[in-house]
Amino acid sequence: MHALFPRPLPARSGPAAVSSTDRQDLSARPGAICTRVLLLWGDADPISPVAVGQRLASPLPSSALHVIPGGTRDLASHLAAVVAPLIDAPRSTSMHSRQ
Repeated sequence: MHALFPRPLPARSGPAAVSSTDRQDLSARPGAICTRVLLLWGDADPISPVAVGQRLASPLPSSALHVIPGGTRDLASHLAAVVAPLIDAPRSTSMHSRQ
């Protein structure tokens, strides 16, 4: 049990094993995360280097890491024209890309 969530969550299995309402710590089993994950990373972020984004994306089966040239901590506000199309991309786009 997690300190913030004192009662255990109901056990489930299959593709719906993890939902957006779950509050489980899945860091020990990232393959259980079935939701598509889009990671947008700036290559000029002074706090979190691209290697962190790569590390986060690597164990997630349905993830995409997009590295934004010149992006910093506030890349969404300063580079919205670059970021918005990545967020709006069709769902059929492969989420296994590592740009």
